[in-house]
Amino acid sequence: MFSSTALPARRCIFIPWLLWVIAILAVVTVPWAAGSDADLVDIVCPNALAVGDPSCKHGGTLRAINNTDYKNCAYCKCPSEWAGAECNLCKSPNSCPDKIMEDGVKIPAISCTNKLIQPTKVEMALGGKEMSCFCGGIEGDETTAFACKQQPGTNLKIKIMPPQNSTTKSFSMSVLQRAGMPSQDFHPPCYDGDGKKIYKNCPTKERYKYAYPQVWQGDFLDCSWTVGECIAPATGSDCIVYSCNYPQIECPPPYVNKCPEWDEISCGKPEGEDRPYWVHHCSQLVVPWSNFPITVACKPDQLGNGAFQCYMQQPALVMVASVGLQCYTGSCIYEAKPLPPDPKPPRKNPFVQWVLHHSQHIMVSIMALFVLVLVVVAGLLIHRDKKRSLSRAEVWAGQYQPVGDLGFPLLTESEATWAPGMAENISPIFFSFDQITYVVQGMKGEPKHILKSISGVAARDAEHHADRAGSILAIMGPSGAGKTSLLDVLSGQRTKGVSGNVWVNGNPIPAGNRKLRTTAGYVRQEDILPGTSTVFEYLLFNAVLRMPATISQQEKETRVFSIIKQLGLKKVGHNFIGDQFTRGLSGGEKRRVSIGCELLVGPGLMFLDEPTTGLDSTNAAKVVDILADMAAAGVTVIITIHQPRPDLFRTIDRVMLLSGLGQVVYAGPSSDAESYFSSLGFSSRQKTVHVIDYMLDVVIKSRDAEVDTLVENFSASDIAMAELEYANTALENPLPLPSKKHTSTFFQQVRCLSTRLLRNASRHPVLIAVNFVANLVVALLLGLLFYDTGDQTEGIQSRLGVLFFIILFLSMMSLSSLPVWREERLLFTHERDAGVYQTTSYFVSVLLFDLVPLRMLPPVLFSVLSFWMIGLHEKCAACLLWFTLIVVLTNVVATLMSMTIGAASPSTAAANTLGSMVVMVFLLFGGFLLNKDEVPWYCSWVAKISYFNFGYEALAINEFMGTSNFHFSVPMKEQDFPPLRVTGEMILCEFGFHKDMFGWDIAILFGIGLFCTIATYVLLLASGYDFPFTFSSLKEKFSSGSPPQPNGSLLPSQRPGGQDGSSRSRGRNNQTPSSPGSEELRPLVSSNGSLGDLPNPDDSFRAAPIVNSVSGPNSSAVGHRLDQAWGVRFPSTEITVADIAPERPSLTLSWTNICCKVWSTLGTRETTILQNISGVAGPSPFGDASIPRSMLFAIMGPSGAGKTTLMDILAGRKRDSGVQADIRLNGSPVAAGTLRKLSGYVLQEDVLPGTSTVYECVLFHAKLRLPSTITDGELHSHVLSICDRLGLTKVIHSLIGDSFVRGLSGGEKRRVSIGCELLVGPGLMFLDEPTTGLDSTNAAKVVDILADMAAAGVTVIITIHQPRASVFNLMDRILVLSGNGQVVYTGSGDMAANHLAWLGHERKDDSINVTDFMLDLIIKSSAFEVERVVSLYRSSDAAKEDERWREVVSADSQNGEFTAMRKYEASHFQQLKVLSSRMGRDLYRHPSLVFLNYIASLFVSLGLGAVYFQLGEDTAGIQNRLGALFFILMYLSLMSLGSMPLWQEGRLLFVRERASGLYGTTSYFFSILFLDILPMRILPPVLFGIVSYFMIGLRSGVLHVFFFILVVILVNVAASTLSMAIGAAFPSASVANMVGSLLILSDTLLGGFFLGRKQMEADDASGIVNFLSKFSYIRYAFEALVINEFHGAKDFSLTVGYRCVPVDKTSPSLPIQGDEILGTFGFPADKKSLLWDFLALAGFVAVHLSIMYVLIKVKDRPGEAPAHQRLGRRLRSLLPCLGA
Repeated sequence: MFSSTALPARRCIFIPWLLWVIAILAVVTVPWAAGSDADLVDIVCPNALAVGDPSCKHGGTLRAINNTDYKNCAYCKCPSEWAGAECNLCKSPNSCPDKIMEDGVKIPAISCTNKLIQPTKVEMALGGKEMSCFCGGIEGDETTAFACKQQPGTNLKIKIMPPQNSTTKSFSMSVLQRAGMPSQDFHPPCYDGDGKKIYKNCPTKERYKYAYPQVWQGDFLDCSWTVGECIAPATGSDCIVYSCNYPQIECPPPYVNKCPEWDEISCGKPEGEDRPYWVHHCSQLVVPWSNFPITVACKPDQLGNGAFQCYMQQPALVMVASVGLQCYTGSCIYEAKPLPPDPKPPRKNPFVQWVLHHSQHIMVSIMALFVLVLVVVAGLLIHRDKKRSLSRAEVWAGQYQPVGDLGFPLLTESEATWAPGMAENISPIFFSFDQITYVVQGMKGEPKHILKSISGVAARDAEHHADRAGSILAIMGPSGAGKTSLLDVLSGQRTKGVSGNVWVNGNPIPAGNRKLRTTAGYVRQEDILPGTSTVFEYLLFNAVLRMPATISQQEKETRVFSIIKQLGLKKVGHNFIGDQFTRGLSGGEKRRVSIGCELLVGPGLMFLDEPTTGLDSTNAAKVVDILADMAAAGVTVIITIHQPRPDLFRTIDRVMLLSGLGQVVYAGPSSDAESYFSSLGFSSRQKTVHVIDYMLDVVIKSRDAEVDTLVENFSASDIAMAELEYANTALENPLPLPSKKHTSTFFQQVRCLSTRLLRNASRHPVLIAVNFVANLVVALLLGLLFYDTGDQTEGIQSRLGVLFFIILFLSMMSLSSLPVWREERLLFTHERDAGVYQTTSYFVSVLLFDLVPLRMLPPVLFSVLSFWMIGLHEKCAACLLWFTLIVVLTNVVATLMSMTIGAASPSTAAANTLGSMVVMVFLLFGGFLLNKDEVPWYCSWVAKISYFNFGYEALAINEFMGTSNFHFSVPMKEQDFPPLRVTGEMILCEFGFHKDMFGWDIAILFGIGLFCTIATYVLLLASGYDFPFTFSSLKEKFSSGSPPQPNGSLLPSQRPGGQDGSSRSRGRNNQTPSSPGSEELRPLVSSNGSLGDLPNPDDSFRAAPIVNSVSGPNSSAVGHRLDQAWGVRFPSTEITVADIAPERPSLTLSWTNICCKVWSTLGTRETTILQNISGVAGPSPFGDASIPRSMLFAIMGPSGAGKTTLMDILAGRKRDSGVQADIRLNGSPVAAGTLRKLSGYVLQEDVLPGTSTVYECVLFHAKLRLPSTITDGELHSHVLSICDRLGLTKVIHSLIGDSFVRGLSGGEKRRVSIGCELLVGPGLMFLDEPTTGLDSTNAAKVVDILADMAAAGVTVIITIHQPRASVFNLMDRILVLSGNGQVVYTGSGDMAANHLAWLGHERKDDSINVTDFMLDLIIKSSAFEVERVVSLYRSSDAAKEDERWREVVSADSQNGEFTAMRKYEASHFQQLKVLSSRMGRDLYRHPSLVFLNYIASLFVSLGLGAVYFQLGEDTAGIQNRLGALFFILMYLSLMSLGSMPLWQEGRLLFVRERASGLYGTTSYFFSILFLDILPMRILPPVLFGIVSYFMIGLRSGVLHVFFFILVVILVNVAASTLSMAIGAAFPSASVANMVGSLLILSDTLLGGFFLGRKQMEADDASGIVNFLSKFSYIRYAFEALVINEFHGAKDFSLTVGYRCVPVDKTSPSLPIQGDEILGTFGFPADKKSLLWDFLALAGFVAVHLSIMYVLIKVKDRPGEAPAHQRLGRRLRSLLPCLGA
């Protein structure tokens, strides 16, 4: 009946049915009272009399009153015994006249069929059953009552015709509709009682010339009747239902004369009048359609007036769901009892009826039971897996107790075989390579050489290691020399930019060929491991998949146990490996697990990148010993190594030393290295300096020209020639290529991967939270908010809103798991490249055992809970199944899309940004925010690929198809319209949903999912390959700008690494002669032609250069002079720490009985980390007090011994409930906060500003931490001095770098972190692993500087792994921990050897480093022996001396505060100034910030303007304005989450810098306000608002534009500050992202768009929903934008697009005011509300900022109790009553 332009859910839903009312009102006039005279029928109804209808019978008279009301001429006034419009239906047998037979006999009627609405056999035999139906519905049916009132006198004349022949049971129905009309004679007055003219031209009788009561007539064909469901609003399943498939309608009937200029909805005008001829219109809005099924359902029982209540419905006539009819029937029967024909009403089975009535609840129960069973089964499997792990741990603890003492083998003889059953299968491999060159593209597109002409051999050295079948080649060099690059090229990991050749057993293979991956093992420098697996589980996983199938499972487990014990992992064998979400192993332990995976299978050729990094010297030696065993068995091992201990050198066959520019300085037998360098004229090394350290010293401390000479000398040396000849021997007699590594079957891979995926799903907290907890919580929340959604206007709105919100929620949750998927992808790439499994098996496992339990099961639970609580499609069990299928399918598609984005993106941040943008675009074209019929042609392709579009349409069709009892209230102030009943089909039609597309929607969703599946698979296949264009290359080009040089810089302005921009070390770090402060460089060759002697490297690197003469190959007088350790020093005018910092008393730190306990990863026991640790560090109280020297104190121990934990406790950064400690400073107890203020701390992880240069970063610290009395020139000089001493001169103007900006190497970042603390030389300084990642020479340089600081009076405490002998000699005092966190020794480093001898463990070789020997003792001894060593120490002289020292310090304690010794702090103004300066640099250097806030705002505003370009003011315009306004709010809110990773990085930097005392929370907070919120949160929205506002065509007016932009700014700031507060509350970016998504989705849900304002305010009796909505900033923003757009506007109109009905003429329209639109949706229409909205938004900004300030103020303060405990204490101190 009704139609209009399609509108989105909830906004303009009233328009179609309102226009149906318009169509009715088009024929309504105002009646005038007139006299009633039945005798005036001839003049009142002449047209009706002319056509002979209606024909009154049995004394009835035609209703005819001479006035203009609508009741004339359509029906007869009947006597009391008769009924019907023509008085032809009897009310009882007594009403019937006698039937006169042919013979004159009168037969009385024996019955009347007035009590049977169904046809009887007698009636059908007599020619058919007649009915007369008047407009009227059941009590409370306001729609029918309103329709009847608008068209009085409406009635239907129906005659059911019998079948035309006996072969068919179908019958036909003849139907005629009449409706009242005005008198054709009446001439209305032209003036009212006040003399006011009513009409411009007074109407005459001519206007009613073509008035007829007949509206339409039709023949309904192919009809049948049955007993079935009633048509709403009638209820029950006992109705007599007439169904006709092919109605044929004529309107008007053919015998009715048409008016001039007639069409379906209008007529011409009589001459001289301003109104058209009065007629009943034939608009298809109100007339049934031909050839579309129509149904009439009647209750079998009569009403009180004798009529039957019926409802007529034609689904095609979608504007009105049904119209009520009160039908009379009654045929006089004279000869037989009127029995109804077949079918008879079926007997009802009560049980079946009950099942049908409760089918939805039964289905919900079945599905809930199914989910519960799956959860229980999963829980049992998880419990079984955990129980098995615990049982295995107990067995492991019982069967593998360590035995033996130092010097005994690590394993028994049967266990010592490194690869049982596999060694005999290994054939020695001869590996060589020639002219390996590796070139990459520089930042400006120029080629940059990483490796230059590298040649070498890795093969058996029969001369020096005749017992080995294989060999070990060690690649060494300074940091940035290209060691990892060379290893990647040789192993086939890098293919792009590579040239040269590799020979395997004499067979040539192009360098970088991936073929090597199939035969060689590779251990990466980065440990990529599954955090939720235990060590044993992961090694067994590798063993099962990588070891031959001929080896039994028991043998594989035995092999795994052996590897665990060999690598010293027994203590953590059943602990989780750990990741950012799960606590796990230490870095060194993870390193050993990575190595263990390759040791399991031992391929013939094995590459290891820095296998000893992060390990203590003993465990490092243990690893190399295992590699030596592998070499003895025939494996060719190639490793890179940084800081090898001396005894490791004996296990190495060949060594390759690279220069800082990636050239070969030496490559040959390790035994010939020292003699080779001696032949070049270098002085002999001292006994305490190992040859490896000696070689690195030569390379690093030499100048560039000298290094070039070294390279040339070696290329012409005898060793190089011998190596070349040796390599050629394999070429002359090539051997077969080694066989490929074992690959397990596809099904075995799938089985193992599936087991791990299921285990990961049960253990991963983020996955559980995102996929189970979030689904459960949101389902319950939606159920409560939308509980029992009704069928009124608000119910329709809410149903469509919640369906769309469900898809939005699923999409956002899939994006929240992107970080997890990114980690999984890295692990897959690593394991796939290692040959553990294939891409196909991994992908199949993910599809079956990741998507099913994590992406299908949670949505099923979501559907079961939400469907019945919301009240969706009641009593439709199949609809619940379809709903669940669509929700699951949509979630899978969203997940697959996220997987595709994650696989294609270079980083997690980029994936988050791209994913958010894709979701926002798909959201816009989902059919809810934008009218589906209004999508521009150039954007239609986006709608065709948006899974939002198809998923939403499928859900909507499933919800509304087949329903007919929805009601809508027309929102017009001037008219009192009742709710109109509409069909679900009409709702679908009006909102652009095609009910016939349900199957296609589901099929297309499957298609999109299949496409994403294939795309992800292809991307996974391609991962790890080099392509000409990648995201990474784009990122590098985008971030390739050179940072500006500081004004007045005292440093050379060249880019790092020379002209090619390389930041890698190039030999020594020499300065240009123009560098201020540089001394005159001494000539390479002295005046007498001799060269300088090599300084003693063990002399603390302070020796002056000496001259010596030497002759090298191909040179008459060539040699080297090694400069001082840190390059050219500043002259006597150099600014030093002593110059900067005034005299301060030295600090002595003492600690007694420190204990620390934590819970194990399996949560079954409490693990002790530290036990009764005591010690003291500071100036000796027994020495000369006039000497300012303090102490360099070193904490050592095996990996996992608790060194970092102890350091954190001593530095006041860890003081939780598991810590017990008595820590004193200068003998007085000291609080953790005081310790942090007095001390400096260099963390193990480098947290630095990525967009700052080295110079800027150090200067930043200098400005905030040095006294304000120091001039700028002195500050600059001091910064330059620090950078020069740390070897950072060449990278001083390089960006430090982060995940978005390319920057320094790890070793260079390490030195920058140290330099920042060296600036001020605090009285107490902590450094956690300061030498990690550095080569031995640079590590020695760092410790040398720390020793200088100790000599100047600073107490320095460090943890260290592998100190070389010269480094150990610099340490004044050491503390050695056992593996279980007990003190093995603490005291003077010089006395350590004597203490060990006293214990009975004396070094047999003085060349063995004391620390290495001591760690060997701890790690290789039995637990009993270690306990004995710990116990003996407690009674030793060293322990007594330590205790006496602490007592003396306590006796001389200094009471009071240490204010005089605290670090310098700048004023708040200075802090704010310096912080703002750095943040300002970030604005133009950070590409992600620029993209997210400016470029994205511009492009999105342009795209939004193009989609909603110049909206009109009709129905579609109203809809699209509302959609555009809400989309803007959603975009700003969701995009604020995209910057969460950036904020997390900035927050981590703030926490570290605040802990170091650089600035306070308040200064940081205000710098964010000035330099983050203003330029990044206010200016971009202004750009966004200006562009989009005018392109969309929103309301004109300067004030409206201003209000719009103001709201957009406030929303962006509120969303950004909310994201900042969430980021401050949660340490993990993934958790913060998930929580932020949920909060913003909640704000969106309560914003007044998805859930109607009226329903929030009216339907929720308790007011909870409306109360919660007041905490949604989107609610106030949307209200403000809507009021700003519509309040006071008067140019809008409601129109019908007639897409749902085929009407070709001009659409009718109705002017409507903007305030009426606001009132329809529950928005206030006054400016006062707009003002309150602005105040509310400003309040949200203030609250979010306050929360953020409090959180960053109280959270993440090292050494303090958790924030909630501190807050409780503060409140109790302020309000003592709270404590009571």
